Formats: sequence, C-alpha cells, structure tokens
Amino acid sequence: MQKEEHPIFVKYLTMGVVIGLLLGLYTDDVGLWISLGTSIGAAVGYQKMERK
Repeated sequence: MQKEEHPIFVKYLTMGVVIGLLLGLYTDDVGLWISLGTSIGAAVGYQKMERK
C-alpha cells in the first residue's frame, strides 16, 4: 500500500490548528478553538484538494 501525500490538505489543516491555537490563547478557551480550527482547516483543505 502506497502512502499518498496531500500537501494542500496538510497546509490548510496546519493553518487551522495554528489559527485555532492563537484564537484560543486570546479568548482563554484553547480546547474549543483548537478543535474548531482543526475541523475548519480539514474541511477547507479537503475542498481545495477535491478541486484539483
């Protein structure tokens, strides 16, 4: 089984985690914002990956 790499998906997922972490630190609710950032970043990355 070959490992497939999707750099577009990973880029948006990473951006979502970082933005979620920054918003979480700013609003003092890190758990909520990291999970939201991860899910939004994954959704956007998946959509961008499907278009190519």
